[in-house]
Amino acid sequence: MRVAWAGCHNAGDVETRWMGMRAVRPEVDAVFARLYEAAAIPEFWPDALQMMSDLMDSRGTLLTRADRNHVGLIHSPDIADSVAAFFEGGWQDHDLRTERTLRRGVVESFTFEQHIVSPEEVRRSDYYNGFAVPADVPWFASGGIITGEAILGVSFQRTARQGAFSETDQMKLNRILPRLQHVLSVAYRLAGGQEGAMIEDLAGLDNGVILLGPSGLELDCNARAESCFGNGLIRGVFGPTARDPDVNRALRRLIEAACGDTPCPTHTVLVPQTRGTTLQIQAVRLTGQSRDLFSKARALLIVTPATDDDDRARLQTLFDLTSAEARVAVLMLAGRDVAGMADELSISREAVRFHLKSILPKAGVGRQAEFVLRATQRLADLP
Repeated sequence: MRVAWAGCHNAGDVETRWMGMRAVRPEVDAVFARLYEAAAIPEFWPDALQMMSDLMDSRGTLLTRADRNHVGLIHSPDIADSVAAFFEGGWQDHDLRTERTLRRGVVESFTFEQHIVSPEEVRRSDYYNGFAVPADVPWFASGGIITGEAILGVSFQRTARQGAFSETDQMKLNRILPRLQHVLSVAYRLAGGQEGAMIEDLAGLDNGVILLGPSGLELDCNARAESCFGNGLIRGVFGPTARDPDVNRALRRLIEAACGDTPCPTHTVLVPQTRGTTLQIQAVRLTGQSRDLFSKARALLIVTPATDDDDRARLQTLFDLTSAEARVAVLMLAGRDVAGMADELSISREAVRFHLKSILPKAGVGRQAEFVLRATQRLADLP
């Protein structure tokens, strides 16, 4: 069965956050939260792909179909002109990158330009001279999954000025590849790639999946999620519950939003365990065709080991901080004054003070020293 990527042809509004004159790159967890939302709600793909593109300092990002069925190709807004040039020139029928990527057949790591074509081939290639170079996308990286009929993937495009993906870039991409593969696996199943897929099929790459009903009650879970219960995460009267009261309040807000009618939040909740790795929980609301796969279900909770288990992520969950506030909070704990925080974060002192005015009430304190004391105590209590 071919994958029907539900079409989203309009870029929509892409939110860019600015602090002073410096763009703030999206955090990894926020990007993947948006990607999981897009897996269930295809209209979110352009925004999610733009966030992924910004994260990796790329010109644009697109979903790829290695079986050459490029109809309805979904991409980030910033690369719309290059995608148009691709189809106008008929390059979908002479796609050298697809041919070489398929021939390489590696899904355990990303494929990069330098892996599939030599500089001499680039100089002689009609594909590069006729499309990639004029469209200013001479460098790319691609990674994904094999579904049986096709390789579904995400392709990052870079300009000549941005240059090739360095060894550091390659390591970054390969670190996030397992998470990206799971997003694609969920998207494939929810798009109808495997009709009637059951909850156990969504285990993907060792990820836990909990199926939630309209009120947030647990309907089912796979074996991986089952193993997470009884530690930091327990079965409560009203559904999955965190032992830590502050963390549980954040988890309940996430669940209620995912199972309700309001916009589903794009943040991650970290659930500390009394033993083992901190759990990272994200919510995927089921809509349309994806709802049909699971009778009476409203949302999925994706449970994975935390990949960014540092004080910033812990503080963000403990006190329900935004990503920007959490960065300020970490520097506060490190003893930085307002000027020092502003310099390190490349924002104005007024922006730092604005965040402080929001952080302190969330922690239930009135002074920075009190916040440092309380946050230190709370962090010390975590495993």
